[in-house]
Amino acid sequence: MFRGIFGRSDKSKNNRNNRNKSTLENFPNSQSNNNSIINNTQGTRISAPIGGPNPFAGIKQKKTTQVKTPSLKPKTSGVRKKPGKVKKPVKKPATTKKPTTVKKQTTVKKQTTVKKPTTAKKPATAKTLSKRPISEQNRNALKRENPNKATNINMIYKYPYLHSVVNKTNAQRNINIKRAKTQLRSTRTGRSENAFNPALISDETLNYFISLVNDYKTFKDRLPSTFNKKQYDQTLRHYNKIYTHLKDYKYSGLSKPLSSRLYALRTLFLEKDQIDDNDKTENKAKVYDIFSLCSKNTFIELSGGTTNMASDGDVGLHFQKLSFRINDIIKDLDAVKAITHYLHHNAKNNSSSRLNSFESYISTLSKDSKNTINKIPNDLRKLIASFRILYKSQRIYGMTLALESGPADHNSLSNRSLQNMVSNPNTFNAFNPKSLFLHFVWNAIKKHGTNRSDKCGFRGKIDDALLRRRVVFANVGQAKTLGYRTFAQVLIAMNHGRTHKLKTLVKGGNKSIGAPRSMITNKNSKRYVNAMKNKNVRNETMFLNTEKRTDNHLYDLQVGSRIALRFDGTKLVKFSKTNDKEKPNVLWTTYGLHMYQTSGSKNYKFFDLLKYLYGDKTNINPINSTGIGRNYVIQLDSATLTWLHEKYYFTDNDRFSEDYRTQIITKITSCTR
Repeated sequence: MFRGIFGRSDKSKNNRNNRNKSTLENFPNSQSNNNSIINNTQGTRISAPIGGPNPFAGIKQKKTTQVKTPSLKPKTSGVRKKPGKVKKPVKKPATTKKPTTVKKQTTVKKQTTVKKPTTAKKPATAKTLSKRPISEQNRNALKRENPNKATNINMIYKYPYLHSVVNKTNAQRNINIKRAKTQLRSTRTGRSENAFNPALISDETLNYFISLVNDYKTFKDRLPSTFNKKQYDQTLRHYNKIYTHLKDYKYSGLSKPLSSRLYALRTLFLEKDQIDDNDKTENKAKVYDIFSLCSKNTFIELSGGTTNMASDGDVGLHFQKLSFRINDIIKDLDAVKAITHYLHHNAKNNSSSRLNSFESYISTLSKDSKNTINKIPNDLRKLIASFRILYKSQRIYGMTLALESGPADHNSLSNRSLQNMVSNPNTFNAFNPKSLFLHFVWNAIKKHGTNRSDKCGFRGKIDDALLRRRVVFANVGQAKTLGYRTFAQVLIAMNHGRTHKLKTLVKGGNKSIGAPRSMITNKNSKRYVNAMKNKNVRNETMFLNTEKRTDNHLYDLQVGSRIALRFDGTKLVKFSKTNDKEKPNVLWTTYGLHMYQTSGSKNYKFFDLLKYLYGDKTNINPINSTGIGRNYVIQLDSATLTWLHEKYYFTDNDRFSEDYRTQIITKITSCTR
């Protein structure tokens, strides 16, 4: 048997070939082999014999002058083997199984299975590799052994604690791998099997993950002591590791696709003012760890699944189940969560039974949540109870949004879509060269896009050029009663989640919540803008006909002392409560640019597009604003938004003399990313 592995002495060619192979190639399942770094200072090399690898390091061998098959069993007194007897068990299989000495020989043979050539062929499947070099510390051993060996690097990334392991037997190897796996799971370092370019988990699953973490962070200290927090703590630790890596590290040498993926992750996890590269440390290894932390395999393991069995959808379902479990507790702690939980999980699109179903649900809540909901004015409680929840078999869920602080809803182009356009600057050809949109994009690039070491620093900052809307209320900000404010928070959360879901149901829109389809050509970007004004997004029914409501009831609820406008087919005119009728399924909102607004802040600069297009076309400078603001408001149905898009994106402004489109494309193209 050993002749097939090591070759006969008279075949010098085979011996020469074996001597040319590295230790790891002879023993692919052994991570450290003879070049062990245990108790070895950095930089000191422990080499194999010059004549080739010694497969029996640390094991005594019988000296012989004849050419014999090496024996793995130590020499014992009183026992002498005869070479001829080795073949006898083949002729008499029944007798070879009985003696205990023969069984010992078979155990020796099991050890030799590590050296079979068939096992050496397994790493061949991992030959299509990225060129990521091995980094410092625990990877130094691999630098000294064979830095280009795929199995070495992947083994380190699969089990980062395996670098100090000495494997002399298969049993020792298995014990050490098991120990390394345990350490890996306990610390969640995040490195996946494919350390170079792992398949990432989907944006939709990440949204479920982030939503779950936000709920847990908010209510963690208020949960009952009997609530099992183990899985939630594990999820939170993983989230914190991703968040800190994204917030603290950058790497300027990323390829264009990886750079886009990194910014996509930043837009999901970070606030607007944290997205760009400012105040981040250059660290290649940490940035690559971000991709491993967000890989599909890592999230499958986080959810308790098996990588070769579970799917992305299974992980999303896991987070939804955890979310349902915690929200079933939170509903008794927070009235807003109680209502959004009912609408997402319990409500049905049944006008006749919806109100009774909602009231029955309220009666089951804790005293605190029940009392708060009962403070909502009766007409508003009926209105929120009638919120339509099902669109094309897709259920809406609430996405929390601050009433007065922080950026408002994105409308039309999103931050993520604009980042994709920056990665493909020819997409800006979709817009007129002297349009309002490109004017504000160019201003943002000039302000934030200083050329630092040939890198453009305006990513994330040109969000100031994106149109946003904010749902307004007549009383919030003045009479902040608990019941009224609870209703307002529920309405904007459900409207926010509804808009995101509807954008995924139209052609050319988002492929999943918050994730636009490809933005590679100017046709892509124009198609995306048009999808956002689709009738199925803007004109769909929002409230079920559970009861008869008065005309302009949303106007009374929302407008207050603000100036309301409407589109008459050719231009914007003032809305008259006496002579005009509102659209009963479209909320009143502001519409413009929220500029220089940081996370949690109520203050910002506001360019009011409605006021500008209504008649004040002499001043495009943004004004100071705070909270919801006293700005002009409108109902953004499909026809109105189509006209507003035409004026903002696709019309040249007579006041502008510069070709912003050419300057933007030239500037972005000149930046090496």
